[in-house]
Amino acid sequence: MKWDRRRLGKRLALLAAGGLLLGFLTWQDSQPPAGTYVMECGQEFAIAPSLELDAGQGQFRFMQDSLSSYWPYGEYWVEGDRLIAHCAIDENQYVFQIKDNRTLCFLAEESAEIHIWDPAFSPVISDGATFRRDAPTGGRHAPTGM
Repeated sequence: MKWDRRRLGKRLALLAAGGLLLGFLTWQDSQPPAGTYVMECGQEFAIAPSLELDAGQGQFRFMQDSLSSYWPYGEYWVEGDRLIAHCAIDENQYVFQIKDNRTLCFLAEESAEIHIWDPAFSPVISDGATFRRDAPTGGRHAPTGM
């Protein structure tokens, strides 16, 4: 049996291109889309905590408490199923598990402590708190102007 090197080369090139495309699509699927993720609250709050992602710049803003002027911001990246947001001003870091392309879950044990001034006005962000990219169930988010 005689091997045709050109045909074999073309087939190998197609296989390599297909592998690269599949790898890119898998990587892109694991990246949460840009936008605002609002914490699901069991009750109505004036403003719910939110995480805003700017995927193009790799930047985030995290509004934790409607009574606080402290809104961490900085760079974020993805490691496996974790989104890690590293604050530029105080070196704190906040970690979320990526559930799907619309849902993030806060991981308190892997994150900096979050202080809420008054739980009557802002919900406590507990371990496993769900942040969704679509309309929240209770509460509104504050526009961050990012």
